[in-house]
Amino acid sequence: MKKVNCIRLLFLFGTALGIGSYYLGYHKITGNYPELTLEMENKEEQENILSQDTTESVEETTETSIASSNIQKAYEYVVIEEDDYLSVYYADKKTKYMDTDIRFDELSIRLQKEIKAGKTFETSEELYDFLENYSS
Repeated sequence: MKKVNCIRLLFLFGTALGIGSYYLGYHKITGNYPELTLEMENKEEQENILSQDTTESVEETTETSIASSNIQKAYEYVVIEEDDYLSVYYADKKTKYMDTDIRFDELSIRLQKEIKAGKTFETSEELYDFLENYSS
């Protein structure tokens, strides 16, 4: 009887450890936790919850977009990838400010995505701090 209880305890502990490891690994990779979904017993309950969530999220999104549009700041410089190196342009994206010796493929994937979209800087201090961090 003691062996059975010990095996059950080890199984429960192993399961809990596995689930915890999954959530922590998912959080480390993506930066957020996976969403948990609960199954509802009837469809009316699901529809009520979905309609409430949709209404609230639309209101929150509208408020957030209005607030963010008021906060949007002008930028002075844009860093982009050019011939596998980083180049800095003025805000018009036509006038080149400078070329750098920073290789694009040596940057993290997240930073590569930001630069492909055009990483912006408001001041020359921010720009030079960024370039200093990534230059060799």
